[in-house]
Amino acid sequence: MKMRFLKLISATAVAVATTVPSYALNCLATSNCVVVVGHVTLLEPTYMPTQFDFQLDNGYSTCPAGSWIFWSTGPTGTATPEAAYASMLSALLSGDKVDVYFTSGDTTCTGEFIHFYRSP
Repeated sequence: MKMRFLKLISATAVAVATTVPSYALNCLATSNCVVVVGHVTLLEPTYMPTQFDFQLDNGYSTCPAGSWIFWSTGPTGTATPEAAYASMLSALLSGDKVDVYFTSGDTTCTGEFIHFYRSP
């Protein structure tokens, strides 16, 4: 069971590392996003497999610390949140920080992209 979980986390890390940075760089270059860096403090899987919700210990004006942040399949319904959920669970259990990207002007606290990294 542990080995399967580690394989899932490894595959997720590779997928995130190879797909997210291009958006993140574009997002930061155009100032079309808000990035929140924080620790996952609560994870709500009730609506899986189409959505999960979580809270961070940090936030911004629209979604202050402790607000529910939503992660879902998106408008096309092609992506599933299972890999992101597994990574968020890993971040919650390890205490590592995450970067959550929101579209500028978002009022729904819906995350767009997530970076996971080892805290120093």
